[in-house]
Amino acid sequence: MGVSLNYPKSNKSALGNATIIRCGRQSRAADRRMMAAEMDISPSVLAKLVPLDNVMKDMNTNQVVKGNIQGGKIEIVKLCT
Repeated sequence: MGVSLNYPKSNKSALGNATIIRCGRQSRAADRRMMAAEMDISPSVLAKLVPLDNVMKDMNTNQVVKGNIQGGKIEIVKLCT
């Protein structure tokens, strides 16, 4: 398990070996772009997150979902092609 509060400053191989990537709200555009590229989604998906929202990508199934840690609605996110 790897955890980073600031992915751009962390070891880049950590995400390459991850089974699941989970990302919460990012305030910096550069951070949103980097995480979106790792998850193969549009940065606009991350830009729309509010506190307690997150996006999760299962690297085995290539499925990305958006949800909130308090529960409730879960949405499937389209991958960039």
